[in-house]
Amino acid sequence: MQSAEVFGKSIGVQAACAALIVPRSSLYRARTKRPERAIPKISPRAFSEAEKIKVRQELNSERFQDRSPREVYATLIDEGRYLCS
Repeated sequence: MQSAEVFGKSIGVQAACAALIVPRSSLYRARTKRPERAIPKISPRAFSEAEKIKVRQELNSERFQDRSPREVYATLIDEGRYLCS
């Protein structure tokens, strides 16, 4: 990209990119300053790590190993247990 910038000043951006086989869009994208990525906010309703482990253990248990999560949910609700939806 730096070579394309240097040659672009003397022979033009289009010619420089063509000679170096660099897409002009990549050159223009490299020119723009990218904003720093924001750290995604964690929902206050998100499961804690302990809750996630508990749900995974239940889903992977011998009893439910061949069932879909929907079936596991329905079975546990019928038994009066609620882990998550």
